[in-house]
Amino acid sequence: MKKFLLIIVFFSLGIGLYAQFDFVEHTQQQVMRNEWNVTFVPHYVLFNGLRFDIEHVNSLKAWGISPQFYYLKRTFHPVSYSDASLNSLIGGGLGIFRKFIKSSTQKNLGYWALGFGVNYFSVGYEQFTWVPKAFYDQTVYDYELVKHSGTLLRFDISATIGLERKLWNFLIFEPYAGVGYRYTIPFLPGGNNPFDNVLGFGYSGPLFIVGIKLGSGKSLSQPQF
Repeated sequence: MKKFLLIIVFFSLGIGLYAQFDFVEHTQQQVMRNEWNVTFVPHYVLFNGLRFDIEHVNSLKAWGISPQFYYLKRTFHPVSYSDASLNSLIGGGLGIFRKFIKSSTQKNLGYWALGFGVNYFSVGYEQFTWVPKAFYDQTVYDYELVKHSGTLLRFDISATIGLERKLWNFLIFEPYAGVGYRYTIPFLPGGNNPFDNVLGFGYSGPLFIVGIKLGSGKSLSQPQF
């Protein structure tokens, strides 16, 4: 039921964004742009990360890159035998995206976009694990809290729509929504991946994407065709 409600929310947001830039396309004078934009994606901070998008808009096309950085250091122990506690994380990645601009005015820019990204994470965590021990001439197992470390390699693809709004001719406010897919290869002890929930660093599966970008842009000369 929750997944169904989320799908409705994201679909409604997508329809709203599409309606907005479709309205812009038919009611305002279209302009061609040639500019560089740098934006920040705030919700990455909630996941101990930073993401910046750097893009060049030229006429009705745009290419961009998305450098990403992750860091976490803490002391935290599992609250149950089935949990794992992430105590350290260092990661980085790079995304590339291509925007197909549907409408472009002095203040608004509506687009479709396709993206691809790769991320690499080095993690340290604690988890209860069966540990073999020698007991006289036999081997017994004890369930103990053990420190582990490993790496994860993550791949993402996405398709989004968005509406970039210019405020005071230089500030950018850009809501976007879409869908994607994520595939993670864990290099962790025993092949176990305790971070495979939908909000975890090791998740694999479909993605519902929603967010905003904040930043600034610099206009250049006339567009190059």
